[in-house]
Amino acid sequence: MLQSEITTHSEQEADRILSWLCVEWGFCEARYKPIERYVEVTAEPFARFVLEDEGMSEDRKWKRDISRKVQEFLVEDRFL
Repeated sequence: MLQSEITTHSEQEADRILSWLCVEWGFCEARYKPIERYVEVTAEPFARFVLEDEGMSEDRKWKRDISRKVQEFLVEDRFL
């Protein structure tokens, strides 16, 4: 499986990533949205959903940065 194909597997995993994004980078709106949309998705749609929830869906830099951070979390969870 390619790293870019790894998906979130649970609400708890998605919540852990969303918590980190809120505390570290200030993206907190997603924490108040239904978490189901963040389960069984890869890093890129996860990042897109976060930015949509923040009203920043067109921000390419943040999309790239969030996607990378989500991917780091997912790889860490699977391979450590």
